Order: sequence, then structure tokens, then C-alpha cells
Amino acid sequence: MLNALITIAFFILVWLAGTFTQYRYWKRVRVLIHERARDHEGYLGTGMCKVSFSRKAFVMILTDHDGVINGCYELKGLSLKPEFSEMSEMLGLNIETALDHLANESYHDAFAQAIRVIDRSMTAPAA
Repeated sequence: MLNALITIAFFILVWLAGTFTQYRYWKRVRVLIHERARDHEGYLGTGMCKVSFSRKAFVMILTDHDGVINGCYELKGLSLKPEFSEMSEMLGLNIETALDHLANESYHDAFAQAIRVIDRSMTAPAA
């Protein structure tokens, strides 16, 4: 009986540690997004997709009011210290043609999702 309780307690502790780690990771990601977009005028779109069995791609696109990309970042780092790295090959492209110039095809779904968010923001009526 004691061994069963110890086993259950162990799995609960592992689950809690994983939940806490994930919470800290995404909190840090939100802070990074706000830091990058703080002084930006235009639109912001984020997208995420599965790249492999254990890896996901997270991208953030910043555009001006005309839909030209002036900031494009990929999330790197699986630790508690994630960092955005700039994808400079996407800068200056219009969001309508950006998917055609994407160097890494495995990020296609994440970019498409971010572009859909920007498109919705651009067509939404001003409040």
C-alpha cells in the first residue's frame, strides 16, 4: 500500500513539475512577444505548427499597415530560456507572397496561420 502511494505521489510530482515548466516557458514567450511588438505600428500575427514528432515551430510576423513584413521571428530554444531569432530573408516581402519565399517548408503551416491572423486584423472594422 505504501509503495503504491509513493508511486502515485512520484507521478503527481513529475506532472506538476512539467506543468510548472510549461507555464514558465510560455510566460517567457509572451514577454518576448510584447518586447518585440511594443513600439511596432501595424499588425502582429503568430502561428505554430508541428515540425517533427517532438518539435513545434512558432513564428511571429510583424507587418506595417500595407502588409509588408518588417519583422519576422522564429522561436528557438526548448529550455526555460526561449529566444526569438530573426528570419531576415522574409523582411520586405508582402504577406500575400511570403509563403512562396519561405526557405524552410516545414514552417509553412505556422506562417499560414500567422498570415491568416494578420489578414483578419487588416479586414476587421476599426473600433
